[in-house]
Amino acid sequence: MRPISAKISLLAALCLAAFACDSGTTTFGSDTISGGDATVTKVPTSFGPVDLVTARKYDALLVEIDYVAGHAPNPAALSQLEEQLNTLRKDGHLAKSGGIRFVLDESLDPVGADHVSTFDELSDRAKAHRSILPRVGEATIHVLYTDGKYQDDGDQTYVLGFAYGGSWLVMLADNIERGCQSSPLLGLPAFSGLAAQACARGESTVFLHELGHLFGLVDNGTPMVKAHEDPDHGGHDSNTECLMYWAIEGSRAFDVIAERFQKGKSGAVPFDAACLADLDALIAGN
Repeated sequence: MRPISAKISLLAALCLAAFACDSGTTTFGSDTISGGDATVTKVPTSFGPVDLVTARKYDALLVEIDYVAGHAPNPAALSQLEEQLNTLRKDGHLAKSGGIRFVLDESLDPVGADHVSTFDELSDRAKAHRSILPRVGEATIHVLYTDGKYQDDGDQTYVLGFAYGGSWLVMLADNIERGCQSSPLLGLPAFSGLAAQACARGESTVFLHELGHLFGLVDNGTPMVKAHEDPDHGGHDSNTECLMYWAIEGSRAFDVIAERFQKGKSGAVPFDAACLADLDALIAGN
């Protein structure tokens, strides 16, 4: 979903397999940041594509994740996301030589599977729980994994995630699970034994799609080198094979993943050449 306007503690020690715990939070990633504690005394929230993509002000990135109890991110999905982001970094499409750090922070009370959250509710909850002070040189993104439904859901369609306000992201955990379970393709016998893998890939794909919006894609703060925005779906790529294609963020995302699996493409959905060119130009200062 294209980012929308801003009109819009107790740290839970959760140790997931293969992830290292640090200071009451779960931190993971092969590229953690060395150095002392930050001198920042107030959690900053005003970031944009230049901050999140380039090294002009920040050479590292912190992703804080608060989640509803029982709805933590899928560990396999987070591992895939980490791999994709670090590939972008190592290939020069994200100028974060200081590394990318994820922190699983607070476990929050659920609102209930049938509760329909409004944008204002989710925004207020995210603001109340964004609490991790960045280290020196880190830009930050806050992610809220929540249960329940969302105000923009339809009878047969639902929102899986959305980005807003420059550095905020919401993932609708119940909708993600519903989307995976209701995909007609993933229910076929051909996907027996592969559904869990496809669902994890779907979750990481939606997550990175929304991060793409925070990175300013498509024509959403990061200028396009050449036109590639879908005229019927603003902020999205016209290329159906691109991670920023509009169908990725809605309930059709799992069908997109299933179709890729059918073609032998079980790996990550990539940013296309046009999106990468936009990121590269932003880094270069063009």
